[in-house]
Amino acid sequence: MITFNNLGNLGRLANQMFQYASLKGIAVNRGFDFCIPPESRFGEIDPLVKNDPLNLYSCFHVDEKSTLGMYPNQMLHERMHTFDEELFNNCPDNVDLFGYYQSPKYFNHIQDQIRKDFSFPKELNDTCDDVINTLGGGDVISLHIRRTDYIANPNHPLQPMEYYLNALEQLPELPVIVFSDDPEWCDEQDEFDSDRFAISYNSVDLDLCLMTKCKYHIIANSSFSWWGAWLAKSKKVFAPKNWFGASCKHKSVEDMVFGDWVWL
Repeated sequence: MITFNNLGNLGRLANQMFQYASLKGIAVNRGFDFCIPPESRFGEIDPLVKNDPLNLYSCFHVDEKSTLGMYPNQMLHERMHTFDEELFNNCPDNVDLFGYYQSPKYFNHIQDQIRKDFSFPKELNDTCDDVINTLGGGDVISLHIRRTDYIANPNHPLQPMEYYLNALEQLPELPVIVFSDDPEWCDEQDEFDSDRFAISYNSVDLDLCLMTKCKYHIIANSSFSWWGAWLAKSKKVFAPKNWFGASCKHKSVEDMVFGDWVWL
């Protein structure tokens, strides 16, 4: 039995998704059982999670019955930011994983299972389908801008508008939904001042679900829009090469690449 006892106390929703998917992927690859903490333990340590009502349990159909539990296993810290092939292939039993594990290589072999686990409730899906229909019912571009906690963040830089415009030039002239944690700022940008652009003021779970309905994605250096693109049946995805700031230049995004995503 391998565990992730700090799930729900080491980052918000998108981080939890990587941690859960990687835990399950490693467990399946090694032939082990796995379990995660109950929702009641989420936010005990991390105040960001405690004050955020959205988590794995509230958003998705994660099967509590088969995965619920905590065991006093020996903690095994993530050794590197990139995919750890040694851990994936030789992870010992009875350990408690600790880290972020942000690489699809941990769960590529169980993609269908993860997509099923991260399926949204019918009501939310229907609402998002209605939104797409109001935009014509055809293909839509998802564009994600993350700002608020990146404005003075040495680890993650703000992406310049040029990055988004460059990606848009390489895509068809389709409706664009602009997702952001700062929609007011987006509304003030001349580049988005046309009927082609719709600024989302929706809840986080609706935004993520709506991203998965889009066919093209211009993601930010954010695990949130990474998941929006991964869960979608995307025709093309653009991602920023300068994912990390100056203080994290030693880190690489090469193991976050999925399929034929384009890094700009």
